[in-house]
Amino acid sequence: MIAPSLAEEGGLGYQPYVDPTRADRVLIAEEWTDAAALEHHFTLPHFQHVAAVLAEILAEPFTLRRLTDMPA
Repeated sequence: MIAPSLAEEGGLGYQPYVDPTRADRVLIAEEWTDAAALEHHFTLPHFQHVAAVLAEILAEPFTLRRLTDMPA
């Protein structure tokens, strides 16, 4: 998932993190040039495949949070 996502136009960063106190909690931080690039990412086969697999194995559905840069 990481390599295909980073190869997409607009994909700037993709980093998974695991909570050191709760190994069942994972955060995947992605950075995209804009909302259109992210929306396109959601339509691609590698994302659709991972989303389907995660839907089968996660204890609860994943949560998407969109963040923006904080003003200086």
